[in-house]
Parts: sequence; C-alpha cells; structure tokens
Amino acid sequence: AIGSTIYCLRNEELSNEVFYFNIGSDDLKACPPMINRRFGARTVTVILDGKLYVLGGYDTPTDDDLDSSWAEVFDPVQGQWTSLPPPPSYLTPGRGGLFAAAVDYGHDSK
Repeated sequence: AIGSTIYCLRNEELSNEVFYFNIGSDDLKACPPMINRRFGARTVTVILDGKLYVLGGYDTPTDDDLDSSWAEVFDPVQGQWTSLPPPPSYLTPGRGGLFAAAVDYGHDSK
C-alpha cells in the first residue's frame, strides 16, 4: 500500500494491468498499464519512497530481452511507468530467475 491505496497486479495470467483501490472505498480502478506484460505471481513488488517497483515476471521470447524488461517503477503522482536500467550482468537472472528485495530504513542505535 502507498498511503491508503492498495495496488494489485494480475496474478494468474500474463498481463500489464494494474489495479488499485483506496481502503475507504469499494471501487477498484485501473492504473496506467505497465510497460511490459508480467506474470504477477512471479514478480517481486516493492514500495519505496512512494513509488511501486515491479521486478521479474516478464514475458520474453529470449533472454536477450531481459535488459529492457526486467523491472519498472510506477510513480502514482505522475501516473506513469518507467523502465529501470538493466542490472549488472552478474545479477541478470535466467528465465524463471528468483528476485528478492529488501528495504533498509536505517537504524539509529541511540
């Protein structure tokens, strides 16, 4: 969730559709579509600094397409998706690769 808005990717089928709803509302609305179609169940989705990052779950005919489709970010203020630059080659997964994400908010030991 970003604030009181929950985002939903399609789970069972290849799609670029993303939906959202506000916790105080029963209305499910469509976001602008992702740049690349993805299997929602095969993605890692992270919210960081008010933006929605979607990694993996891509549909590529060959591994040569991974650089352009491996991840993208949605800015709800701008209402648009942006492709992320490709990761270093040693981090590039093969088809069916596994992604994980961690967010470090820092820790003040005082």
